[in-house]
Amino acid sequence: TTELRCIEGWNIIVHWTGVRLADLIAKFPPPQPVRYVSMETPGRGYYVGLDIASAMHPQTLLAWGLNGEPLSWQHGAPLRLAN
Repeated sequence: TTELRCIEGWNIIVHWTGVRLADLIAKFPPPQPVRYVSMETPGRGYYVGLDIASAMHPQTLLAWGLNGEPLSWQHGAPLRLAN
């Protein structure tokens, strides 16, 4: 459960469903130490970058669900980085 702050200026309390990014990185470690991680949409319309400490925080998730429902396209389906 986190407060979602949209880049458009609004905010709301949300309940995410997903996997901790730290667990994914632990299972599939990068071949060399990294300082940052990033994700972007296929069309590069949106992107996010995190320092590795933020990526490893327990609340940083690769989320596929929002408030008990699968993510919609408007909320970043099929997968979004939530921190």
